[in-house]
Amino acid sequence: MQQTFRSSILSGIAVGIAGWGYLAFPNIIGAVLFSFGLLTVVHYKLKLYTGTAGFVALHRSDGSSRWIGAIGELLLILFGNIVGCMLVSLLTRMSPLDL
Repeated sequence: MQQTFRSSILSGIAVGIAGWGYLAFPNIIGAVLFSFGLLTVVHYKLKLYTGTAGFVALHRSDGSSRWIGAIGELLLILFGNIVGCMLVSLLTRMSPLDL
């Protein structure tokens, strides 16, 4: 659980930095920086909510469902992503750029 939460915070930071790059340079440079942020998430296999939500198996092969575990993990990942993005946004407030 701690590993999932750390991974989701790091992916939130990566996407937050990528979003900051896109806001700072709203042209092709920003788009390239944003794609590098997403590639970082994929390369290090970090937990991003949008990438995890599509692959959650809600039913096992024996017919039982695992809604509680899947929804709990998704909420943990979402919370970690929000925390990571908020950390970057707090650093962005101290940036000299007018974003």
